Amino acid sequence: MTKKTLLITASLLLIISLTTPCIFASTAPDYSRSENWIEKADNINLKIDLFFAHPTTFSDKDGGNNAELTNTSLNEKTTFIVTNEFMPVFSKQCNIFAPRYRQMNIKVLSLPDNQSQENYAMAIADVESAFKYYIKNLNHGRPFIIAGHSQGSMTMLNVLKDNTQIWDKSKLVAAYLPGWTFTAKDLKALDLELCSSPEETGCLITWNTIGVNGTSPTLKENALCVNPLSWTSDTNNYPSSKNSFARIICKDNSILVITNLTSAQINQNGGLEIPAPAKEVADKIRMPMGPTCYHPYDYDFFFNNIKSNVTTRCSTFLR
Repeated sequence: MTKKTLLITASLLLIISLTTPCIFASTAPDYSRSENWIEKADNINLKIDLFFAHPTTFSDKDGGNNAELTNTSLNEKTTFIVTNEFMPVFSKQCNIFAPRYRQMNIKVLSLPDNQSQENYAMAIADVESAFKYYIKNLNHGRPFIIAGHSQGSMTMLNVLKDNTQIWDKSKLVAAYLPGWTFTAKDLKALDLELCSSPEETGCLITWNTIGVNGTSPTLKENALCVNPLSWTSDTNNYPSSKNSFARIICKDNSILVITNLTSAQINQNGGLEIPAPAKEVADKIRMPMGPTCYHPYDYDFFFNNIKSNVTTRCSTFLR
């Protein structure tokens, strides 16, 4: 190839890069910089930390496959969701550390594996980098909770499996990782047990919320499940009276609080089945994954049960 051809090729690539959406985000984040954290506790006044990997907030159909951390509007959206939907569950008990990362666009979930591997790898690499930075520079030996949802739970599964030597399991209060499939094989690789009671510590909790006979793209074969109305993995149908209250972020960003919202039962496929919500709820929630997939509300529908359980496990651990 001649120098002239190389110059023309380089010019064309530059034009393409400036006029079309990027398939892959470019610069890996530096987690010593505060702007690469949604939450990074500066005043450490609690005895337990939270490391939280956020769910997918990138759904631009015309955007790239991985988000750029310079995307201001996306960063604002992510911050709103994390601080309003998830952090109220943990903030009374934990110093919070929640990184930004080059998350995958939701459309990547529908791509064949051979087309999406690099997108998955980028998101996982960023969360791994953030977790390593947290352990080395921010944790200072305190016990911690690991939590996430959806893509965040997926990244933490991979990060924890690949870095068993850098985190101290004796410091783990619990791992709350709903919205993704965890199997017995995964737990063996993590050297963790599935939580089996409300007070147990050092264990993992996961579920995927669906309607009766429903499906979810995050509910896969051999999925394990813990019911957030009982904190066990049996298949009993626990009544709505066990659901102290839900706190739901509606599609207009208003907040709806409902006592005894729903019953829940683990089905034969490891899904957390619930009956269809009342019309007052159904009219206000977003259902982007179909009429029987309540994935966006894995936390919301069981908000106070999770919040109370975080308090219980933290108290048990500190005792």
